[in-house]
Amino acid sequence: MERILTIDDFEALAIGAGILGTGGGGNPYLAKIRAIQYLKEGIDIKLVDFDAVPDDALVVSVGGMGAPT
Repeated sequence: MERILTIDDFEALAIGAGILGTGGGGNPYLAKIRAIQYLKEGIDIKLVDFDAVPDDALVVSVGGMGAPT
């Protein structure tokens, strides 16, 4: 399974991250703006099913933590 994310997806993800993160990790606004800019430049951002990732693929885990200040 593969799904290309849309601007609406990132709007919803930012709201959910703000609520579920309860302030930890900072404000999701800048990441949302950056992702939307990539989409406007024609860069696809995809979700793929775990089983669809090849065994020899390079996979990077990204996360953030800490207070917004």
